[in-house]
Amino acid sequence: MLVYSRNCSDRTPGFSLFFVLQGALLILLGVLIVLFPALLGVMVSSFFILIGLLVLGFGLTVRRMAGGASGGPGSRSSLTQTFSAASGVFL
Repeated sequence: MLVYSRNCSDRTPGFSLFFVLQGALLILLGVLIVLFPALLGVMVSSFFILIGLLVLGFGLTVRRMAGGASGGPGSRSSLTQTFSAASGVFL
């Protein structure tokens, strides 16, 4: 049972310290971007590269799980045949 308590001594002190450190690091990051504007370009491009790598890895994993392009169970030709047979449309 969760009971509301105004006594903060039973909570872990690291919880609030996490947010204080996170806020301080964000302020430091903002100051660094003001001092070095090129840093923002590096951060944005790094973000897009990271997201691109993650999406590429996800796509390759899905392709490998589906059977790839080698005519396996998840290949385009077998999926087209399955779809056309199920829908009554012959491609």
